[in-house]
Amino acid sequence: MWGVVIVLTIQLALYGAQAARVSSDFHTLLSDRRDDASPGNSGVRDWNLRMSPQHYSPELFDAGPVTSLPGWDQPELPSQHYAGYVTVNEEGGRNLFFYLATAEPQAGDNPPLILWLNGGPGCSSFDGFVYEHGPFSFSRASGDASAIQLTSNPFSWTKAGHVVYVDSPAGVGFSYGDPFDLATGDERTSDDMAVMVRMLVDLFGLDEVPVYITGESYAGIYVPTITTKVARGNAQGQLPIVRLEGYAVGNGCTDPVYDGNAYVPFAAGMSLIPQRLYDVAFTACGGGSFWNYTANPNPECQASMAHIHALVSQLNMYDILNKCWRPGPQSHAAALADAIAAHGPTWPLRPVLRNGQRVPSWASLLRDEGLGLNPPCIRTAMADDWLNSEAVRAAIHARPASEIGKWTVCADSIDYTHDMGSMLQYHAELITQHKLRSLIYSGDHDMAVPHTGSEQWTRWMGEQLGVVEPWRAWEVGGQVAGYVARYSGLTYCTVKGAGHMVPQSNPEEALEMIRRFVQDKPL
Repeated sequence: MWGVVIVLTIQLALYGAQAARVSSDFHTLLSDRRDDASPGNSGVRDWNLRMSPQHYSPELFDAGPVTSLPGWDQPELPSQHYAGYVTVNEEGGRNLFFYLATAEPQAGDNPPLILWLNGGPGCSSFDGFVYEHGPFSFSRASGDASAIQLTSNPFSWTKAGHVVYVDSPAGVGFSYGDPFDLATGDERTSDDMAVMVRMLVDLFGLDEVPVYITGESYAGIYVPTITTKVARGNAQGQLPIVRLEGYAVGNGCTDPVYDGNAYVPFAAGMSLIPQRLYDVAFTACGGGSFWNYTANPNPECQASMAHIHALVSQLNMYDILNKCWRPGPQSHAAALADAIAAHGPTWPLRPVLRNGQRVPSWASLLRDEGLGLNPPCIRTAMADDWLNSEAVRAAIHARPASEIGKWTVCADSIDYTHDMGSMLQYHAELITQHKLRSLIYSGDHDMAVPHTGSEQWTRWMGEQLGVVEPWRAWEVGGQVAGYVARYSGLTYCTVKGAGHMVPQSNPEEALEMIRRFVQDKPL
């Protein structure tokens, strides 16, 4: 997802010398949980996760079973859950938080591990847990956090595999690090996450389990870079070997030219701007070179792009079919115009991600314009209230707010730089050298990272890889769910009527899509 968030107040004494440690009663808790969850006693399957690392020191883990959650009124959770911290960098005191929900019976006998990352950069993967494909559906009748109710999510991705949500990089969500060392970028984030993947496989004894690394939005940068480093580590003999099978990216940032040129054609194709304006902008901006329009000396290019921005700025750019929720008194359009005038266009309004460029967040752009810290049009009150309940934080082994600050969906505490260039080179390496399967999917009503750019670059790369199956409709329940093109090692699909967060707007189609992918079945 987007990139915005909150300043974490962190006590420096917690970091450095104090490494995270497995709780003393960890094995007792695990034993009790296994007894309670054995197939003979209930419908919850015991996956026999050993939770005893073989290649890393136990002192680097501070985690345990999650046996109950506030708001869930059933005697046991839908499956076995575990959560806590992993110290991925002792010198920097960087501790990443994870939440693992094991597979439900619908996933079959040999479910894969699906690692999920939201984007930003700087957004918590609990956004995916609460609003997209986590094991629970959240609801409430009042503003009281205690009134939040959890019920089983019929479209949880735990029906396709074990799912682990990770807050990354340090400083995001429940993850933390040295508060004076939160300047980061693609390189450090992917280094830490590659370690995290290997440590999770080690902790849970998942050496023989197929692993898929997935995410959305700016995770279009995270996923290929992390997957590449894990694959290279495997090739170098790093232990434990991770059984990588593939990766998936939804509405993901990929390349400055493809992504940057996608926004204006999308707006024209959706009739958000008149064809005449598109024609003028296309000609004035060098034959459709919209990605670099701020450097174009032609005043007609500048004027036409400003006109386009003004026409679409009142829309929910993450899902143009959805209403735009506005928390402040100032209109979104006016605030956005003021912010752009002060700071220039930023992703995702203009997804220009040049190598070496600091990636501005919505928080830095809009916090002074009356819209708060949330991305425009997005409402996160349910997650804010539930995840900031001390009872919830205790249940999931997250540090209290008094130590690391409140949870927010995105964080402005990190200073993030895009420093690994275009993702095309990493996709090519993963598919051709490491022989991994790739799924790139797009909600076709997302204007933040429009399908027009993703379809273009996947077609360009796919034609070099080799066409397996040309463009066709794919279906769920006898209805068209979107369109798909298959290439050697690469599948691109759209999800009809979906926005930027596909599992949130189209949960049934998203579950069927990921289930077929991890089972290596065509859509």
